[in-house]
Amino acid sequence: MNQPIPANLLSNCIANLPPQKMTFGDSIRYKEHLFNVIEMCNQIKKAIKEIIK
Repeated sequence: MNQPIPANLLSNCIANLPPQKMTFGDSIRYKEHLFNVIEMCNQIKKAIKEIIK
């Protein structure tokens, strides 16, 4: 029987907007932020898959 999925796992994964004026260093930090958001979303999907097994 499937368990209910916690609401915190169903929330949207939202990245911060990039700075309006971006230096090269800013772009590196922003890309790192985006990769972290993707990683978090993948972890959430993995948790949901474990619940619905």
